[in-house]
Amino acid sequence: MWEDFKTGSNYNRIDRKSAMVGDKRWEEWMTKLSAPFADGEFKFFEHDEIPHAYTWLGKTPNGE
Repeated sequence: MWEDFKTGSNYNRIDRKSAMVGDKRWEEWMTKLSAPFADGEFKFFEHDEIPHAYTWLGKTPNGE
């Protein structure tokens, strides 16, 4: 998980936003906890909110 976080923080410098999608309360908690330590914005979405996550990121599911 630490390696994923470090890699994600590198991408934050480019995108400025990161969406975390999961179904566990601890995942939402970790997203909120890590936000102050990263550049840009972090936001948690439930699995059924994936379309909203893409909209929030300003992207489409195919990455555009």
